[in-house]
Amino acid sequence: MLQSLLTADGQIATLIIDDADHVSASSEMTALLATIIALPAKLRVVLASRRELDVPLARHEANGDLLRITPVDMLFDKDERNALLGDGMSDDGSETDTLLGWPLGFALQARMGASAPRSGEFDITDAAPRQLSGNWRIIEDYFSEEILPALDGETLEFLVKASILQKVKVEECGELFGIDGAGLLRRAYLLGVPLWPDDFEHQCYTILPAFQQFLRARLSACRAKELGAKACDLLQRSRDYSGASSMALELGEHERAAELIERQMKSDFGLRDETRLLTLAQRINPDVRNAYPRILLAQTQALIFKFEFEQARRLLESARLIVERKAGDGQSDPAEIRTLEMLLLHREMVLALGQHDLPAAQERGNKLLSGLDDVPPMQCVMLLASLIYAQQELYIFRGADRYYAQAKKLVASLDSWIWSVPLETFYARHLFQTGRTTAAIDLLEATLKRLVEELGPRPVLGSIAAIALAEMKFEIGEVDEADQLLIGYSDSIEHFGYLSLIIAARVTRARILILRGDYDEGFAILERPAIAAGELFESLNRSLGVERYYWLLRLSREDTPRLTAPPSGLSLSHPLEPHSSAGKIEEAQAGTWIQLARVSRRFNEAILVAQKWQRYSEGVGAVRSNVRWHITLACLRTLAEEPRFAMRHLRRAVKLAAGCHYRAAFLSELDLLRGQLMILSDSDLDEAEKAFVRSIVGVTEKKAVVEDTIDLTLPLGTFSSREVAILRLVAKGHTNREIGVTLGMTEGTVKWYLHRIYDVLGIRRRSQVAMIISKLNAGSFEFGEDADLDDMD
Repeated sequence: MLQSLLTADGQIATLIIDDADHVSASSEMTALLATIIALPAKLRVVLASRRELDVPLARHEANGDLLRITPVDMLFDKDERNALLGDGMSDDGSETDTLLGWPLGFALQARMGASAPRSGEFDITDAAPRQLSGNWRIIEDYFSEEILPALDGETLEFLVKASILQKVKVEECGELFGIDGAGLLRRAYLLGVPLWPDDFEHQCYTILPAFQQFLRARLSACRAKELGAKACDLLQRSRDYSGASSMALELGEHERAAELIERQMKSDFGLRDETRLLTLAQRINPDVRNAYPRILLAQTQALIFKFEFEQARRLLESARLIVERKAGDGQSDPAEIRTLEMLLLHREMVLALGQHDLPAAQERGNKLLSGLDDVPPMQCVMLLASLIYAQQELYIFRGADRYYAQAKKLVASLDSWIWSVPLETFYARHLFQTGRTTAAIDLLEATLKRLVEELGPRPVLGSIAAIALAEMKFEIGEVDEADQLLIGYSDSIEHFGYLSLIIAARVTRARILILRGDYDEGFAILERPAIAAGELFESLNRSLGVERYYWLLRLSREDTPRLTAPPSGLSLSHPLEPHSSAGKIEEAQAGTWIQLARVSRRFNEAILVAQKWQRYSEGVGAVRSNVRWHITLACLRTLAEEPRFAMRHLRRAVKLAAGCHYRAAFLSELDLLRGQLMILSDSDLDEAEKAFVRSIVGVTEKKAVVEDTIDLTLPLGTFSSREVAILRLVAKGHTNREIGVTLGMTEGTVKWYLHRIYDVLGIRRRSQVAMIISKLNAGSFEFGEDADLDDMD
């Protein structure tokens, strides 16, 4: 068939592979892969599957040769659900968020229009509820006119009874219905009844929800309750607590449903996907539900991931009271109490991480480590990843390598390595902060590449690794690559609760824009509200406010309205010195305080604070931070006219940074430090360090901000391109502030340059600059009022 389609002149053939998840035999999968991977030029493929397929398809999707359809593509969105339920039927989304589109619609419409209970067991001639309309009536007519006539009485009777079940298993049919269901299910499947096998052996089937509702409407209420009770008992005996709890809810037995959900959570401690159980729990009477600690703890975690911290805290308090009561009654199993206490600690740690209360997260994490053997693999990996995250934010670097090695051993036992993406990301950031830049970038690039191969372009989970990678790319000077990662993934990261990564995405993108001269957009990113709301983003806004103030100071915009209210805690009268639990956020605030002191020419105070932070970062092993503080001290010492000390700090920064490729801090201060770096490039540094310095200076020379060229002879020919740009603007009559805004530097930096330029030229007055340039170039310049050098301040 394919061959005939492909040989037809001028035609493009489309191959539709439905239910591709049923392809499990190796020979069938091989044939499927061979068809897809070696796509002929005129063949397009539509692949429909109810689960993710472990096949390399990303390249074909990117080329437009392949369309994948998954259940997610068929879910009702919020507007569609509201339109469907617009006739007065209330719904909070708990039942509908996980169901398919038109089958869900039919199921709900059938429930809304259910007729009065029937007297008999069932009546195969009775139509489904007749209050349906539009598309739903068409679906009903399809079932009535196309499906039912194909069925014999025995098969239809069996299917009506089986409609009470979520999953129809062959082995359960005999006990429930007194029927060998294998042959009947197989016959119905071959006749085109809308049900599908869940396994390759056809031992378990799922009836299409719409058809299930269509059939269930023919079952009398009395018989439905009788069969439901038997099914609930059978599912409970077989330990399918999720299915049994669903059946219990249909029977109105809320206490039993809560107990069964609690059992399911207990049997699968560290459950990867609690969505279905939480959906069921939402249907339980709240007074009943709130007496079960595992349900409360599961709901707590879901609330934390939605940034609803206050409600999560209240549930945690309720759960703790229940656990304490159980521990005190002397009747509960001690092992069960221990497990519940660990779950409480874990949820408290996750809540602390969400609120960026890192000391509290670290404290609870350390307590959890004492009982690590009792934690299942997936939750253990998550715990270790969270500890690494908290530690690198607090500049506690001991133990991270051990935690990572321990977690990697457990990853092999998980169903999917994707659960380890946060682990890889946080460990890579640990490597980067401690000077192992190449290893960090290699780890993140490999993680992101694998995610894209398995999930397709720009996977949402990939934002965790991508933002961390962008931050590193920016630091080593690969700005364009960093920018592309940020453009692709910045919005997605705000759906996760990792404050540090959210800040990194905003700050790195803003820095790129500001350094390129796009000030308005850069500041807009620092001021734009976050996607979610809550306590987490109050912390985010405070951090972004510190960054915004830092750049306003650097760009000499002290008089702008946005500077009328400095960020909380930022005052020259209160130096921000390090303390025992200081981390990234405190360090950023200290950097902005020093910038404020710098533009206020209070260099000695700034030097004292910077020295303390430099010693602190060196003591904790934060190599990247140590480099930045040495550069900060080199700048402050230069402005304080202490060149020998400045050169000492700069040399130390180069030696630390060369092997780690940390460039961003040098580039941001190169206007001030370029001359000293040029001297260092010809000093007694080793060849790798010299090459590193020259790479920084070379980048700056290419990107120097110069409006046009100017032909100057000695002594002007000895000036840098930035100094030439300042000379030209002075000659044209620009003020120091205008020069700073034009060239992206502070007014204080402009003054420092002018002092140096005047010393080289041997002049004292601003007007003499224009006169000298005019004579050398035989040009004519317009400039404003003369300004004496002594009046520049």
